[in-house]
Amino acid sequence: MMSALRMSHLVLPDMKEKKWGRIINISSVLVKTPLSNLFLSNSIRLGVLGWAKALSDEVGKDGITVNTVCPGSTRTNRITSIYSETAKQTGQNLEEIEEASAQIIPMKRIGEPEELAALIAFFASERGSYITGVAIQVDGGSARSYY
Repeated sequence: MMSALRMSHLVLPDMKEKKWGRIINISSVLVKTPLSNLFLSNSIRLGVLGWAKALSDEVGKDGITVNTVCPGSTRTNRITSIYSETAKQTGQNLEEIEEASAQIIPMKRIGEPEELAALIAFFASERGSYITGVAIQVDGGSARSYY
C-alpha cells in the first residue's frame, strides 16, 4: 500500500501543474473475493481501493483520474511459476494444472496479458477521462461479486 501512496505523491505535483494525469493501480480480483487466511494481503488490497477512491475525489478537479485494475488468473511468469511448483508437488503436468485452473473460471480459460493491458491503455488514454475512482476486474468472470 505504501508504494502506491509514495509513487502517487511523487507524480501528483507535476500532474496537477499540467491539469492532466492518470494513476492506475494494479491489485487483484481477490480484493473483491478475498481468500481465507490472507489477512494482511486482503486488508492491504482493500486499503488501496479506499485510498484510490478518496484520492480520485480529491484530484478529479485537476484532470487526474485514479483507477484500479483487478486481474484474475493471467498468463504471466508468476502464474507459470505457480503452476510449475504445483506440478512438482503433485506430479501433474503444466497443461493439466492450467486446465484445472481454467475450469473454475466462467470463461474456461486463463487471461492473456494483452487483455489486461487493453483496459490499462484505455484508462491511460484521453478516452478514459471520465472514468475515475473505480476498480474493474479482468478475470473472465471469476469474481463472485457484482461490485
